[in-house]
Amino acid sequence: MTASHPSPRAEVGIACVAAAVAVAVAVWACGGLDILAGRPLKFEGDAILHAVVATIAVDDEWTWHGSRFGAPGGFPLAAFGLQLPVETALMKLVSLFTDDPVTVLNGTWLTLIGIAAIDAYAAFRLLGLGRMASLVCGALFAASPHAFLRNVTHLNLHAAFVPVPTALAVLVASGGAAGLGQRTFLAAGIATAVAALGYVYYPFFYAILFVAALLVAFVRCRRDSLRRGVACLTVVLMAGAINLAPTVIAWVRDGRPASLDYKQPGEADTFGLRIRDLVMPSSASRIPPLAALGRRVEAVAWPLRGESRHAKLGLAATIGFLIALAALVGWRPPMDDRGRVALNAAGCLIIAILIVAVPGGLGSIFNTFVTPQFRCYNRVVPLVSFLCLAALGTWLSASLARMPRRAAVAVWFGLLACGLFEQDVAASIRSRAAETSLERSSLGEFVAEVEEALPDGGSVWMLPVTAFPVDAGSGTMREFDHAKPILFSKRLRWSWPSFGSTQERLSAEIGDGTTTASIERGSDAGYDAVWLDGAGDASVVTAAANAVVAASGRLVRESADGRYRVYALAKGPTDMRSQEAGR
Repeated sequence: MTASHPSPRAEVGIACVAAAVAVAVAVWACGGLDILAGRPLKFEGDAILHAVVATIAVDDEWTWHGSRFGAPGGFPLAAFGLQLPVETALMKLVSLFTDDPVTVLNGTWLTLIGIAAIDAYAAFRLLGLGRMASLVCGALFAASPHAFLRNVTHLNLHAAFVPVPTALAVLVASGGAAGLGQRTFLAAGIATAVAALGYVYYPFFYAILFVAALLVAFVRCRRDSLRRGVACLTVVLMAGAINLAPTVIAWVRDGRPASLDYKQPGEADTFGLRIRDLVMPSSASRIPPLAALGRRVEAVAWPLRGESRHAKLGLAATIGFLIALAALVGWRPPMDDRGRVALNAAGCLIIAILIVAVPGGLGSIFNTFVTPQFRCYNRVVPLVSFLCLAALGTWLSASLARMPRRAAVAVWFGLLACGLFEQDVAASIRSRAAETSLERSSLGEFVAEVEEALPDGGSVWMLPVTAFPVDAGSGTMREFDHAKPILFSKRLRWSWPSFGSTQERLSAEIGDGTTTASIERGSDAGYDAVWLDGAGDASVVTAAANAVVAASGRLVRESADGRYRVYALAKGPTDMRSQEAGR
């Protein structure tokens, strides 16, 4: 394993090439540049929640509180625990060019893919890989299957900052951390702190990784690395605590929302990491034999099929996974001692992660006796992916060392091209592009009509009432459907979501909007209009519509497909404007 030392400018240039490749592949895989013109990557489920975060980032000072959500009190997002300070800063930056929340979300996602490639390049160089190996493995990491299977739905699960802390853990376990220069270690420590400021799962995973690395270093008497390993673990814990501070403050001030008590210890098995899902290809692979393998596996009625089915490594990282395991059981590939030690350390950390994350693993014991909040252990897949690519890069670098340079470069570029092509599993995004674009366009146009019919700053009560954060929907309504119209609103405030002690008390007081008395209480509470989604449960929709009419509500707008109806709750400027609009 060799590592040359070109100028910093050259290093930055190569890292940017890796980023450009990863971003270009992501745009191509997702169907084109119109994702930067407002076409949603996904327009359902948790993807909508992250579009809500982007909307708050555009509208408000920070994403701790959404002023146009959860009317009349607002949406206390800090109390939900979705603290994304670095991602929010990126959203703020992207919002300088557009105020469309979908475009802001997609632009932030692409930016994070570019950052992932740059970060991975730097991390692989930190491990001693050469420039070509780091470029190829960095681009493969940034465009890993989890970027298309998970991050388009859960922006918080992006892997942009995973590489450096994971590489540091390898160096701690292998004893190489002590050999880092002071400036290099300081820079890596800062990158680790930034990584731990992300979604709360990540500092938890990094802490597990560094604990495992310290144990490996201690058992193998690499004690010169222990002090720096402890320093890395301390940085992770401190940054994670700082990131959770707004949530703790919100809970102390207003009480912990009762709706957050929905996680159970047993769900650690449901959402655990399965090796089968990890190494088997996706049915969406563009390579027919691999897609056939994926379909065969996915056709089996496996028990407890949770989101682990999206925890894919891709073919290149799977090869690295097998290489790391082989090295652990005694295989001695032809490479120098430094490479062999690093490969062994990566394998040890992979095994440690699996022991924690698989169903019935140590994670389930932690969830039983400590807290069930960290239930989705399959989300550790980006760390495993980086370790596997590090193993692949280490082995392949040593294997190609004796080949002519041009032949070695050709092999690396072949791996990059084949790997990126195989990792393109965004078929569902491409297939639904026209559908999501049409839904976004028609809904946006209808919301604009509604805003013309209602007074600026008016409050809209959204019926049927749905729960948050566990939204089971109503009728044929999908999870978080109520959030969609708010994304395209500029001048109104909306009741969704009913979250936080203040809003939950108000909802309990005024009722569910299916009786005349409930509608009148909603009007007294300050709601100016009712948004009624006809896709909700038929009996609830009928009762709500009758109650609104009985309370002298007037229909001011109805969508072209008849799904949405908007009623004004009181006479005054609202009704006058609706009458003028109807003339």
